[in-house]
Amino acid sequence: SQTPATHRPYLHRRIIAFYELCVELGAHLSSRYIFSQEFRDIPVEIADIGERLFGGGEYPRGIFVMNQELALPLVTCAQGYGLKAGKDYFLLMFDAVPELADYPGIGMMRQPYRLFYPEVQRWVRDGFALDPHRPFRSALKAELLVKPQSSDFVSGMQGSLR
Repeated sequence: SQTPATHRPYLHRRIIAFYELCVELGAHLSSRYIFSQEFRDIPVEIADIGERLFGGGEYPRGIFVMNQELALPLVTCAQGYGLKAGKDYFLLMFDAVPELADYPGIGMMRQPYRLFYPEVQRWVRDGFALDPHRPFRSALKAELLVKPQSSDFVSGMQGSLR
């Protein structure tokens, strides 16, 4: 993930929600595989992360990427180590990346942005934006996109996050 900042305040809650869910699902997490940084030079930083993830022979079976612009470079990097999504590891990410739609073993959460805009307008129109005790909340759900390969995808993601 990119590091939370004032122009990305939503990341704080998203990261906390992710770790809470990991704990609930019994995931085995290792700080060795957690990367949160600014990503100012994505190719260089992904190469470094790829070395730390895939270069030691042991690598995580489940990877979660919070920023869509990091997903394609990470998949490409893994291929450089001879690893294939759906076979060697599973990848889950926020948002949909069309270039990865045909890869088995990659789950993408397509967020209904066309529905968020009217919700934000309603929140502002009804005066909630002026009330610091009324944060924007919406019950809009994301759609999980997965190229069918086998029933092992979901159980693989749940049981092998590191």
